[in-house]
Amino acid sequence: MTVRYTAVEGMDDPALRDLDRNAERWRDKIELRLDNRQVFFLFFGSAVVACMLFVLGVMVGKRIESRGQAAAPEMQDPLAALDRAHKPASGADAPAPELTFPNTLIAPATKAKGKYTLQLSTFASAQEANAFAQRYPGAFVIGGEVPGRGVAYRVRYGNFPTYKDATSAKDSFEKQHNLIALVAAR
Repeated sequence: MTVRYTAVEGMDDPALRDLDRNAERWRDKIELRLDNRQVFFLFFGSAVVACMLFVLGVMVGKRIESRGQAAAPEMQDPLAALDRAHKPASGADAPAPELTFPNTLIAPATKAKGKYTLQLSTFASAQEANAFAQRYPGAFVIGGEVPGRGVAYRVRYGNFPTYKDATSAKDSFEKQHNLIALVAAR
């Protein structure tokens, strides 16, 4: 005697039996069988579609990146904003400019102006900047307008024609005076 258990016999609800019979009918109507060649082409086709989506994403990303770079402003020397001299308003009530760089006025006129100098420090007042500059022979003070902050006084040192000369002078200055200096454009 054999005992056979089927899902139809185990269901008590007649609606569930009808549902299972409908599934059997659909299974007979829709049959999906794939041989090895069809499985290979299905896999290969999906891999090609995935690669195409990846390449398309890269192309769109590069186009978006190039648009963002074109709109970005070109970076310049961060100390260049400090180098712009403050121009007082024309008129009788404009204050006379204060000469805060005596060392550059005394320097000989035959000396050619280089492209680079060393920035030693920045101060909010001219008195502090002059006191600091007097500690280092050859240092001078330049006053300049800083947008949103007023006038700043930078203590600079040296006059160098090339960046390489300025960096070598920076290294020797730092060793000699135990002070960090930055190479700045004039």
